[in-house]
Amino acid sequence: MRSRTTVTLLLLGALTVLAWWFTRPDFTPAQTAPAREAAAASPSAALPAPPSAAPVLLPADAAQPPLAPVPPPSSAPEAPPTPEPSRQPFTPAVGAASTDLEDVQVMLREYRNVLRENPVGTNAEIMSAINGSNPRQIKLGPPAGQRLNDKGELIDRWGTPYFFHQLSATRMEIRSAGPDRKMWSADDVQK
Repeated sequence: MRSRTTVTLLLLGALTVLAWWFTRPDFTPAQTAPAREAAAASPSAALPAPPSAAPVLLPADAAQPPLAPVPPPSSAPEAPPTPEPSRQPFTPAVGAASTDLEDVQVMLREYRNVLRENPVGTNAEIMSAINGSNPRQIKLGPPAGQRLNDKGELIDRWGTPYFFHQLSATRMEIRSAGPDRKMWSADDVQK
């Protein structure tokens, strides 16, 4: 009884493998033994169909339809896609500006941790408070790698002063004008 069960399981396994082999998506009649022998004699006949073409199963004695010609690749370079006007294209400088804004947020968080509120006013007044003109006279300074202009304003990597917008006593939005140096345009970076 045990050997009959083993034989049955082996036959079922073999049938399952054969069923899988003949029903898989990339199977074509060209994979039969006579076709493989013919392909060995003619290397160009052994090339597989392109992945985008769905295989057509025909009887082994049926003639294969001719393949449609593939147009040659264009020699002219493709134009890069234009970004959607509502979305800001990502460039390394814009990515770095986003990191700069995170550093400014950290500076403001440190100020809030000590004084329990955001600094208020214009960019120059906020930076004055951060640089010691506050009730506790704590000097935090601008974030590393960032600088102030001659008016005492913290500027972005393109030399434009940041815009600070206080949302609450503990939240502040910061905006950089971006590469075009025009505030409120599509390439602005904000946190």
